[in-house]
Amino acid sequence: MSPVKVVLVDTGRGRDAAWVQARRADLRLEDGDELALLSWHHPRAALPVVDHLVLGPTLDWGRREPARPSVTLPRRAPTAASHAVAGLPVWHPRRVVHAVQWRSRRLTRLSQPTARQIADRLGRVVPDLTSLTSHLSSAELGGRVRARLGVSSDGVATDFAIAAARSRETAALAAWADVLVPFDIRSRKAAWVLARRVAGPDVPADVNAAVRCVRARRHTQG
Repeated sequence: MSPVKVVLVDTGRGRDAAWVQARRADLRLEDGDELALLSWHHPRAALPVVDHLVLGPTLDWGRREPARPSVTLPRRAPTAASHAVAGLPVWHPRRVVHAVQWRSRRLTRLSQPTARQIADRLGRVVPDLTSLTSHLSSAELGGRVRARLGVSSDGVATDFAIAAARSRETAALAAWADVLVPFDIRSRKAAWVLARRVAGPDVPADVNAAVRCVRARRHTQG
């Protein structure tokens, strides 16, 4: 049976191994299922997840990619899953799903401008944007953007979403997932942004809906 791959999007502090195990239980994950984490804050120690990206609040806007803390359950090699699918009959449900997801992700990448193209366009509009943002943290720049737009919020949800929209590693992790789960209210905007950047993962509104998505994926991929 193919493992279900879940990415949990979270803005909470002080996460530890016990918290991860509790979330696995909440999501009804089985031993072979893989859980990764996309968070706003750094953890206390290495977590029992297959991958972990930390986007803020110390992410310098001159550096697009997030930090990657140590994890205790490294992600399986992508080729292992590919080989497993390749050995199945042509019309096996798992192989069909895999083919559809691969083509959807490829079409999405081809239809979207690259990070370099976006930066070039912004550079033509605002020549000094790069030098400006290189001296600001995500929280500082996000605060200025919100002030200019008149947006009233605690800032984390908006800053998290902006950081997620800029990162190629974050998009790649989301594309790897079967289910992308916002754990709290402030993480929903980042999950919403990623749902539009990549094709493939289910993006339920909360953990309760995620349990149903995990169950459906298990049935489809089983």
